[in-house]
Amino acid sequence: MTVLAIAAFIVFGYLYSRGVSPVWTAVAIVCFRGFFRFLYKVACFLVAAAILFCILSYLVF
Repeated sequence: MTVLAIAAFIVFGYLYSRGVSPVWTAVAIVCFRGFFRFLYKVACFLVAAAILFCILSYLVF
């Protein structure tokens, strides 16, 4: 839970530095929940693919 809070703080801080209000970011997350679940699944797949690629490349070389 602490890691999630730290990650949220970093993301909201980054978006705020780029001119995006944290309130509108939270509203977008609530209103477009399905889209963010899709993005989360895509990110998980990409991370898993990268880990698998690293393991396989280590075994081959």
